[in-house]
Amino acid sequence: MLETAMNTTKEEILVVDDEPMICKSCKEILEEEGYRVDLAYSGQEGINKALAKAFDLVIVDLKMPDLSGMALLKRIKGENLKTPVIMITAYSTVETAIEAMKMGASDYIPKPFTPEELSDVVSMVMTKKEALEERFPVGHVIGRETVMKVLDKQKPQVQYTVTVDVDKCIGCQMCMMDCAAQHSDPKDLPIVYPQSWKLISESRMFVDLEGPEPVPLLCKHCENAPCVTVCPTGAIQIDEHYGFKILNKDLCIGCRSCLLTCPFGLISMDHAGRVAQKCDMCIQKFQEGLEPVCVQICPRGALSLKPIEEAITEVRRRTAEQVIKSEAEKTSALRRVN
Repeated sequence: MLETAMNTTKEEILVVDDEPMICKSCKEILEEEGYRVDLAYSGQEGINKALAKAFDLVIVDLKMPDLSGMALLKRIKGENLKTPVIMITAYSTVETAIEAMKMGASDYIPKPFTPEELSDVVSMVMTKKEALEERFPVGHVIGRETVMKVLDKQKPQVQYTVTVDVDKCIGCQMCMMDCAAQHSDPKDLPIVYPQSWKLISESRMFVDLEGPEPVPLLCKHCENAPCVTVCPTGAIQIDEHYGFKILNKDLCIGCRSCLLTCPFGLISMDHAGRVAQKCDMCIQKFQEGLEPVCVQICPRGALSLKPIEEAITEVRRRTAEQVIKSEAEKTSALRRVN
């Protein structure tokens, strides 16, 4: 903690809460961590301060008498401010947390919280913000050299995929909404939360259940993809540089052959049922050195871009761990019975 307190960057944080004790506690905890902290004791005061000064982070209480934290969050996002927002709530239901995330909150923390819990959440949000700013500075022109460095494309034949850490995924579905916005018709832009819900069915990614939690399921971009083999019109094409399987809607005749042969069930039809739709790894952004939008937007870092070989190794490791755990539980159960 001493090392953190000596931080010379002095990031500025605004805490908005109508309870003076909460404000005082947050200020003491965060100043000990080396941050500069300003306080607002009402939602309106919080909005005035947030719009008047560029803070590095805003922490706001969900329930306030004059103006709710959700209203403040909407205003900040409506002004297109890039300031991350952490929501404090005493009503820590999953629904409340997810609703805040849908509206653009970076994270949330339930009351009552310990100093360590507050520090951990703030640190995680600030670390992600700093990492993005370092990799893609505002106004920075991304060139070929940057692309090679960011995505480690010294070997173009290396194929990438997006993996999901189920333990980190909270089912907020922000990846879904941003994917929908990314692939929407330009005439529908700009898209803001929660309007992007209208476009979810048009996205090339969807959320389904994998075990007890909802997680995003994405195209695996198989090495010998059966969807490419069976497509009668060549609508599903292989990107020659990255190996991604890209769907050309102009060539698709809606025969559904790809749907029937996809081993993971990750190809679907559009609303009209006329053309197929699938994840394209945000190929245009990828070529500019940017990760897919789902990876960029994920508030908990559950989605990550990895080489396929690394992803396969990780899946095998996790599978082996599950098998070992299952066998251990069976052995323990048999011992109790005997």
